[in-house]
Amino acid sequence: MKFPIVILVVVGLSESARLPRNFKKCNRAKTDFDVCLLDAVKNAVPQFTRPYKEIDAPNFTPLEINAIDLDIERNKISVKQKLRNCKFSGFNEIQFRVFKIDFENKFMEISGLFPEFKNDCEYEVSGKVIILPIQGKGSATTVAKALDVYLKVPFNETTKNGNTYLHFDNPAMNVTVGDIHFQVDNLFNGDKALGDKMNEFLNENAKEIFEEVKEDYMKLMSDIGLNIMNRIFLKVPVEEVFDG
Repeated sequence: MKFPIVILVVVGLSESARLPRNFKKCNRAKTDFDVCLLDAVKNAVPQFTRPYKEIDAPNFTPLEINAIDLDIERNKISVKQKLRNCKFSGFNEIQFRVFKIDFENKFMEISGLFPEFKNDCEYEVSGKVIILPIQGKGSATTVAKALDVYLKVPFNETTKNGNTYLHFDNPAMNVTVGDIHFQVDNLFNGDKALGDKMNEFLNENAKEIFEEVKEDYMKLMSDIGLNIMNRIFLKVPVEEVFDG
């Protein structure tokens, strides 16, 4: 499997930044830290309706990814996908149940529900889905409803100029979905009859397809999430966020 995602990758520590004033801070020395942190995150995420350049954080409404290449080889699915100009919507609508940072054991734990998560991309695909060949180039939309996610993300700490920065890596992750719908336009060189049949087939078998490719897409989404978190936490020191 290959996941060459064309997004900005942090390669080193830059000058430290301050957390924007509209984001709530929590002091990890206080007994209500876990409660405060969950409340702070619930307050912060819906505010990412624009980029926060001072902390290198992107706009989440939508989150735009220039290019994603996926080669998926599973028992029932074998496809090569090129996705371009993708727009992911729904990140800022997540309903958090858990958001914890354990500084002693060095991990972050997140649990939450996306009522609706949508991506729109320009695509190019070839391969086989279950028993049918698939081929095309055009636009595609996937809508997942009741997308339930759990992550446990380890981190390590780096010290520079008296400040501590976090770097997250290799999360344990699980995802379930209530419903999923695909709309893939211009399949089979624009043959409408074949394209309609394939879309019907994809949606009739959506849950089976999701389970088959879930691991690949979890890896993709964790890579995107880790990139964003590391951009922020390699710029904003722990002392600025959690010791104030």
